[in-house]
Amino acid sequence: MEEKSLIDFMAQAFRSEFGQRWDTVERRSRESVDFHDDPAYLAIAKDAASIAISNVLWHTALGVSLRASEVASRISGKTEGQVEKDVETGFLVGLKGRHETFLPIWQFRDDFYDLTLKESARVILEVFRNQLGKTFRSDIVISWAATPQRELDDRAPRSIIGEPETPGNHDQIELLSKSASVTAGRLSR
Repeated sequence: MEEKSLIDFMAQAFRSEFGQRWDTVERRSRESVDFHDDPAYLAIAKDAASIAISNVLWHTALGVSLRASEVASRISGKTEGQVEKDVETGFLVGLKGRHETFLPIWQFRDDFYDLTLKESARVILEVFRNQLGKTFRSDIVISWAATPQRELDDRAPRSIIGEPETPGNHDQIELLSKSASVTAGRLSR
């Protein structure tokens, strides 16, 4: 889908949802609103757009993801709370939303019934945790993973991590580790 049509699609969906919700507001309060000359309504609209685009950008950066509850049901012996704790402490990558935590699937081996962390994901998480210490945040790893990196021939790390693991992919893991180290080093200064 090209960028312009994605924007059109998102704007149309936003307008539709906004219209449906606006229709639930009492008619009398809607009729008494004179928004034409009130800059506050423009500020409200801009704020709503910022919130909407922020949500889109984070889900785009995450890529295909699972909710923490879904991950917990597919990792032996883990509860949703334990999965969320692993995200907080940097042993899994995830983004906490308003009501749920989302974890990108690129970090897991492709086994639907028993999720396990890929070796490459384990290594890069260790690099970020060790170099950033108390300033570690999952969103840093998510941003790094979604952004083409010079050390990786301008490929996004998540596209490399997302490839099936093969015996002997240690060179690939080493390149990912170096790229993570460069980014974490810049951030820790």
